[in-house]
Amino acid sequence: MTSVRPGVEISSWIEMKLSRSLHHLQDLQGRLQLWDAAGHTWLDLTLSNDRKTVTSVLRVDALPPLAEYSLILGDAVHNARSALDALAWELSHLNHAKPDDEKAIYFPIATRKGEWDDKGPRKGWATKLATIPEPYLTRIREVQPYNQKADPQNSGLAVLAQMSNQDKHRGMISASANANQIDLEFSIEPGDLGQSTPAGTIDGMDVAPLGDVGVLEDGRPFLKWVMSPRVTLERTRTLVGLAYTVDVRGKPFDLTSVLGELLQVRSLIYHVCNLPTPD
Repeated sequence: MTSVRPGVEISSWIEMKLSRSLHHLQDLQGRLQLWDAAGHTWLDLTLSNDRKTVTSVLRVDALPPLAEYSLILGDAVHNARSALDALAWELSHLNHAKPDDEKAIYFPIATRKGEWDDKGPRKGWATKLATIPEPYLTRIREVQPYNQKADPQNSGLAVLAQMSNQDKHRGMISASANANQIDLEFSIEPGDLGQSTPAGTIDGMDVAPLGDVGVLEDGRPFLKWVMSPRVTLERTRTLVGLAYTVDVRGKPFDLTSVLGELLQVRSLIYHVCNLPTPD
């Protein structure tokens, strides 16, 4: 066989774990959207007397439940990792094969080529997974992080493995106000067109932080906009979205990117099985 179907030639446990992971991801995405839509964070805006400078103060009436979000993400990660490991187990036992060391059977995530090829006492993955028929083992090798031109340590699979280990010990998600999601509405004095800001920007604005905008704290000075023309604010309060990051071994990863990588696990599994990914 050059292809196998979860639930037919191999266990349905793989698909069950995948579905569970997807359920948690959808749950987390929905909760994040509901929190932002509720408007728990906003900016109070103040216009200077010369009408050329807008300053803002961050307002926070409640902090997002980050521990709960981390718990849901951890469940999604655990189930995605379990689905991959179940795939390796099923493939290594095809045609009644029996690996030499069944405790060493799980889905490999190799960031260095030597982890795959090592024939020494520690044994590389090619040896540990020797009972997996060649077409499947080749596909597993092809998706390994060490084959990527970019930093293998930061590949989707490598981050998944790190999160899976880290989830056992502590939460992972942090949040900050997102300076890229601010809707500043104002009208300008047409007679001021052609003027420049002190920094030399003509018919535009310069934006500068008023402190550590990464801290989600009520009353914290946030951003300052210096305009070239005089302006009139359409409103003095504007909602601000949140930016979420996942801490992986002390390095922040954008949560949206992490969720996208987790969603790709299903495609990866079906690629190894040599099947089209179901809709």
